[in-house]
Amino acid sequence: MNQAPARQELAQIRLALEQDKRAPLTRAWLFLFWGLIVAKLCFVEWAVVKYQQPWDPLVLQVPTVLFGLLATLIQTGMGRPRQRPLAGRMALSVWGSGLMVVTLFTCAGVGTGALSPYLIPAVAASVLGAGYFIHSSLDGRVLHKCCAYGWWASAAFLFLRPNLDSLGWFALFIVMFQVLPTLGLILLGKRK
Repeated sequence: MNQAPARQELAQIRLALEQDKRAPLTRAWLFLFWGLIVAKLCFVEWAVVKYQQPWDPLVLQVPTVLFGLLATLIQTGMGRPRQRPLAGRMALSVWGSGLMVVTLFTCAGVGTGALSPYLIPAVAASVLGAGYFIHSSLDGRVLHKCCAYGWWASAAFLFLRPNLDSLGWFALFIVMFQVLPTLGLILLGKRK
């Protein structure tokens, strides 16, 4: 079996990934934006339930998510076909599949009663850890790998404490391991 074509393909992949590293931090704004949205929604849900407020959190959640989706579509070009870099396509696949896993656990697991809703933050933290770890191998940023370890430690903490407060903790972890690191990358990128 001839291994030369396989080596050539690996060299092309490495070259494409190196070129992607030089691309601007366009996805960073989406990480920051969605991190703030999810942190806000988790915190509000936690506060409404914990302090037994008389209004439905869906009043805030639905318009916020719809606004987030609309803003994301506008920022990403309204779905216009364009050539994405290899690492960009891979990252999109990683985060899209992670979102699908969390959605399935939430809708199917909690919806059928097979999974406690208090475990969703732990599941989401586990998936975010995997996403950040894979993302770190795509872009070579040590910060993303550190975020992955932070998410996994958070997941362990949340699995040990499956209660209402896990939503509040998850909101805090989003700020710690997504919002602040992303803001740091954006600020560093602007200085260069």
